[in-house]
Amino acid sequence: MCPQPSLESCNLTTLCCLNISKILIRSHSLIFLNLSTNNILDDGVELLCEALRHPNCHLERLSLESCGLTVAGCEDLSSALISNKGLTHLCLADNILGDGGVKLMSDVLKHPQCNLQSLVLRSCHFTSGSSEHLSSSLRSNKSLTHLDLASNQLQDDGVKLLCDVFRHPGCNLQDLELMCCVLTSACCLDLASAILNNPNLRSLDLGNNDLQDDGVKILCEALRHPNSNIQRLGLEYCGLTSLCCQDLSSTLSSNQRLIKMNLVQNTLGYEGIKKLCEALRSPECKLQVLGLCTEAFDEEAQKLLEAVRVSNPHLVIKQDCSDHNGEDGSWWKCF
Repeated sequence: MCPQPSLESCNLTTLCCLNISKILIRSHSLIFLNLSTNNILDDGVELLCEALRHPNCHLERLSLESCGLTVAGCEDLSSALISNKGLTHLCLADNILGDGGVKLMSDVLKHPQCNLQSLVLRSCHFTSGSSEHLSSSLRSNKSLTHLDLASNQLQDDGVKLLCDVFRHPGCNLQDLELMCCVLTSACCLDLASAILNNPNLRSLDLGNNDLQDDGVKILCEALRHPNSNIQRLGLEYCGLTSLCCQDLSSTLSSNQRLIKMNLVQNTLGYEGIKKLCEALRSPECKLQVLGLCTEAFDEEAQKLLEAVRVSNPHLVIKQDCSDHNGEDGSWWKCF
């Protein structure tokens, strides 16, 4: 059997899960299973979890995105994740888990036998109320390195609670996705503190949040600090203008670790692009991938960007990514 089969969007239902469960137990080579966008429902997950709890199951990655799951499905998954030490990547995106479901998953993360390295909870309909549960679990969890909480109503208060853990150097989280979480500049001081104090944090996506220029200025102060290890920063559609571009330019000139940044869907204007290009032409700038809607700029700004392409051939300027919504949802994973 193929070690990485995808059964995404195959019109599967709960009834199929009994056979899939049997295969999971019998196959030694099946380590990745994608069942996304099928009407599996909670009853189907219950059948799958019987296999996940079996010692002969070797599955390492499981995607159940948009499978009609609720908090009931999380109950079965929570017990399976404790008994299954091999499953390290779990995607539950686009399921109505709510705060109750996230609490169950948070309880699992606290368990010493849980070996999850990547957990995707994008669009799972939970609120800032879940932040306290997640924060508590991340204090004790040592295995999780990738957490996707995008497209949930976390708000500033929720992120502030999470940053109490993120800023701790003992937190092993490396990749954090907070796109479209109803954030404003009010949470940027907390995020900046996490950037400064957590040497493990490498990747931060804050796209589709109303951070505005003031918020990005706060983040840039942290990014310019030698303690910052951020390599990838997502600021797509954050309400930015030319007023923050001097801060961004200064950051790009001084930060030797930042290699990917997304500024797509921001109104930077000619003056903003001019300031950015000053840094992009500099040999001190280590950026490799920059997201910009180049067609949105006037002719003069496009000429500046074209000159950068010529003088800095190692820099890739991308307008968008056609496959932006993969399992981890990260723009920069496309490059």
